[in-house]
Amino acid sequence: MALAVINPGEYRKGYAFERPPFNNSVYEELKIVEMRAKSAVVANRRVYLGNVKVFYSDGSNEVLSDSMYKSEVGKFDKFSIHGRIDVAVDDGEHIVALAEYADRILQFKQRSLHIINVSQEVEYLEETHKYKGIANPAAFTNTDYGCAWVNDTGCYIYDGRQIKNLLDKQDLRRIKSSTWDSFITERAA
Repeated sequence: MALAVINPGEYRKGYAFERPPFNNSVYEELKIVEMRAKSAVVANRRVYLGNVKVFYSDGSNEVLSDSMYKSEVGKFDKFSIHGRIDVAVDDGEHIVALAEYADRILQFKQRSLHIINVSQEVEYLEETHKYKGIANPAAFTNTDYGCAWVNDTGCYIYDGRQIKNLLDKQDLRRIKSSTWDSFITERAA
């Protein structure tokens, strides 16, 4: 009678389970087996990786081109699923390079720059700057005065407090945009 009410007009015998499903089963947490990254930086006794390919314990893998992972403190090769840091997900850009200066991580994407504060236990996004990204990891360097980089809109330096365009002086452009465009190459921009 119960089968007729549940499946009117169809009388099928269901599958007989040896035991109820998921009963007495052990949940095995997914672990990271291997991590490959296109960019890495060390800050506060941790390694931060950007634009990663993650290999999991179940044999699967995934590419996370706009995510960062942080290692455990003092263990530069130990990463967990809980160490993932997402700033701007699915924004159409991937992480090109990571730089560290003054307890900050500069996350360079193709068109934007995210400044992440890592001075405390929990990282947080301080600033986002549009049109300050780079297309090539060779377009930035660390100096004694800060982190400097170039792109098709200018030459910049971050001193730990603010970003300055080295092509501007008192809000006046020192170099014409056309001259800069002819000077900068696709490799640097």
